[in-house]
Amino acid sequence: DHPATVPARELDRLRARENERGVVVLDPEPVFPFSDGDLVRVTEGPFTGLSGIYQCDEAHTRVRVLLEYLGRKTRVAVDDAALQAVV
Repeated sequence: DHPATVPARELDRLRARENERGVVVLDPEPVFPFSDGDLVRVTEGPFTGLSGIYQCDEAHTRVRVLLEYLGRKTRVAVDDAALQAVV
């Protein structure tokens, strides 16, 4: 039983995030640009051009869009960067 080996590049990435006191600063919680129920349009990927209703789970960890696709409503996972608001 040996300690796990951490690749040097990972150590370098952590060291690059240290502040002046040597504390590793983590990214803030993600901020989602839309609210549940907002009408959005997909701008990238296989669903490009389709509009749907933005949905986010309770913990705000997954973004889904309710699309009308092939004659029925379907929830699909979409990167929030691939969405734009429909005005």
